[in-house]
Amino acid sequence: MPLVQNSTQTTYALEAMSLGTTYYWQVAAYDPYGGVGTTSTQTILVELQDTPPQPFAVLTGTGTLATRATSQLLSWAAAVDTDGDTVTYELDLSTNPAALAPSRTRRRRAST
Repeated sequence: MPLVQNSTQTTYALEAMSLGTTYYWQVAAYDPYGGVGTTSTQTILVELQDTPPQPFAVLTGTGTLATRATSQLLSWAAAVDTDGDTVTYELDLSTNPAALAPSRTRRRRAST
């Protein structure tokens, strides 16, 4: 199921990503007359980026609590429709690439 449908935005803030998980995503661009373009399948592997702490001193049992972000902003360049038609986007996301929609031609719209 798409995370985004019928949107004119070219970004989506993906939140609460799990460390060690690979996510697969792709975007389809539609014009009002049935024209469809898609990106290739993209991947994001969420790995822990960790730099060892610098030397520090213990101060009577007080420490520092640090957290690691598990979010990622997905973005893509705006699609250009040479007819000047408005373009909308659909974003699919899965941890299984086979679960992504295989072809966007299924959603072609009849021209009016």
